[in-house]
This record gives sequence, structure tokens and C-alpha cells, in this order.
Amino acid sequence: MKARWIGRKLSDLGYRLTPQRLMILKAIEDADSHISAEEIYAQVRTRYPQMNISTVYRTLELVKELGLVTETDMGDGRVRYHCM
Repeated sequence: MKARWIGRKLSDLGYRLTPQRLMILKAIEDADSHISAEEIYAQVRTRYPQMNISTVYRTLELVKELGLVTETDMGDGRVRYHCM
């Protein structure tokens, strides 16, 4: 499972594996195609209502900088993400 692999990689690099981060990674992994931050937020919020969209953006920026997800502009005004 890619989310587990990404989680292990984050842990190996010294990052905390919070429940929020794991839910965000799972949402990316479970997506049939590229997924936007807003779509991730909507999915995670159904299970974790306290989630803040800034947590989604921060997590996406982190895993993108670490090369664990790709970021693609699909031309519709939103950036979308996909597991490597």
C-alpha cells in the first residue's frame, strides 16, 4: 500500500505519522486518478471533522518536497496530486 510506504518514508526521515497525515495519504492512494487538496479535505473531514484544510496543504507540500507525490496542474484552476 503506497500510503504505508509513504508513511514509513516520512517516519524514517524523522516526521511524525499523525492520524491526520495518514488519512491524507490514504485519500491520495485511494483516488482513482489525481486528486485535489479540496477533494482530500472533503474525504478526510467526514471521518475527522476537526481537520483543517491548512493541514491538508501543509502535508501535501511536505510529501511533494520529499518527492513522494506528484503535483499536476490539470488546467482547471486546481492543482492535483498523485502517489509516485
